[in-house]
Amino acid sequence: MNGTKAVAYIGGKYSLHRSIVGKTPQPTPIIAFRTQQLPIAQAVAAAHVMDNWFRPAVMGALQTSDHRVRHALSVIIKATICRNFQRTVFDVSERCGAQGTFEHNYMARAEVCALSPKLVRNLITLLERRQGCHHC
Repeated sequence: MNGTKAVAYIGGKYSLHRSIVGKTPQPTPIIAFRTQQLPIAQAVAAAHVMDNWFRPAVMGALQTSDHRVRHALSVIIKATICRNFQRTVFDVSERCGAQGTFEHNYMARAEVCALSPKLVRNLITLLERRQGCHHC
């Protein structure tokens, strides 16, 4: 959830700082455009929802005595948070353009971190297939 908050903050600050000059000589911040507002508003909302949902969800998973249910709930929690972060970081970094990929903006690193679990799963599956591991 901290990653989603960071991405929302960086995208919001960038959108407030970056401006264009249109019909008037006054620069207009790009946050004034709906296409810029929506991904950032969704990132902020997702960060708040996940932040409020995470603790009760984990506590609910820990209160069950059945290890299978606990494992299932843990997988659901992890998948929900990871998938939400992947979608959010992609949408916001897309709105930040090339400057969002600069090292000091953290967006490229966050996007790689968001994709890492999926890449690792794909690599493990590929290695298992190459080794002929059918029981994995």
